[in-house]
Amino acid sequence: MNPNHPLRREWEKVISKSGKSVKRELHSYINSGFCGLTIKNKPFLNDWTDIIETGVKYFNYSTNQFTLTDYRGYVFYAQDQDAFNIAAMCYKGDLSEMGPEAMDFIHGGFTMSHAVGSPKPWKKLFIHSAFKGNPPSLAEKAYWQNVEMPIKLYKNPEIILKNICIKTASFIGRFYRKY
Repeated sequence: MNPNHPLRREWEKVISKSGKSVKRELHSYINSGFCGLTIKNKPFLNDWTDIIETGVKYFNYSTNQFTLTDYRGYVFYAQDQDAFNIAAMCYKGDLSEMGPEAMDFIHGGFTMSHAVGSPKPWKKLFIHSAFKGNPPSLAEKAYWQNVEMPIKLYKNPEIILKNICIKTASFIGRFYRKY
């Protein structure tokens, strides 16, 4: 999402209504579920809270739902995530935008794997899914590569079996997949 995206222009109205101003141009849509900050940047949480309160007061923001509508043009379509991005636009402190590699949506990630959708890696039948054209994702593979440390989540036979299934499903996915 570029700085001149039409939705950002709508977000500027929220920023103005909150009594803040735009301090930075963002070049992406930041996932609020993947947020970390230092004590020095704790004031960002106040900005985020102010934007949510402005949304509740003036823009029909609901704290009880993730989305209110199917219309992406709505200013708070993905409520907390949109509020997060609006707050990021008016935050003057340190901010790092990472791309889709940050959550292993594409290769090159090194920070966190995020398995979106359903079923989750701990419930997925990988070979069955591969024959439907859905090979294991990077995040699903990473999940099963990290179930032994720091806390062992499964017994060795289950880990071994899942990893065999993932390798088999990955092999199937080389020849058969949905596009």
